[in-house]
Amino acid sequence: MPAPGDGERVTLPGLALAATALAHPAMNGPRGAAEPGNRTPGQRLEVTLSPGHVVVDYYVEIAAIRLYAEAKADGAGTDYADRRAEELRTGLRARWDGLDLPLSPEPVNKTARTAEADFVEFHIRGIAPLPAETGTLRVEMGNFPDEPSYMAASVDVSGELVVTESDLARASDGHLRENKHGAWRREEAARVATVSIRPARLWERGPDGSLTERIEGMIPVPWGWVVGGVGVLVALGSAAIKLRRR
Repeated sequence: MPAPGDGERVTLPGLALAATALAHPAMNGPRGAAEPGNRTPGQRLEVTLSPGHVVVDYYVEIAAIRLYAEAKADGAGTDYADRRAEELRTGLRARWDGLDLPLSPEPVNKTARTAEADFVEFHIRGIAPLPAETGTLRVEMGNFPDEPSYMAASVDVSGELVVTESDLARASDGHLRENKHGAWRREEAARVATVSIRPARLWERGPDGSLTERIEGMIPVPWGWVVGGVGVLVALGSAAIKLRRR
């Protein structure tokens, strides 16, 4: 699934047009089974972590032809998009160190919009305070449990925090290993994103960045600063010893 653009807010007539275009052979050539455009739902997380606080933006993409059929069966109505978004919200779950973390609903600019020519994207946002400075956040995309989905997750991290571990990537010696951050995947394991964080030490603090920039192993150690600091401590220790001898 490509990143969504700025689509129009969804209306039932708009859904009908998109669904008609999708069904028309002149508008759509053959699709491969592994192609995102084959009506497979897409689910995507954008997590923002700051000290004591988390914001989760959850995006769900559904083929317009499928959504139009569901809307007609449901009786549609002007509030259909908002109602469908709230249904999708129930599939978003978060836990902190194994305990449920309630995400309070937060309004967004557009609840639903056309993401591609034949897909509709729903946007759900939740926020929550974090119970501790150090711990593990687990966020799960639980919609469409009985069918394959394309799933992706990305995390933005405050410069006051450091990621110690994540199933989205690991790092060592300044190199990323097994980097799945932001990548579209279809395996069931992709439904879950976990991130362990702690407060940054003085020399680890810096600008806000992505998980791949704020994970242990990717934050460079300022050796010049460290050596200088050690030199100052040695000088102070020597001065203290001289004063005691006097």
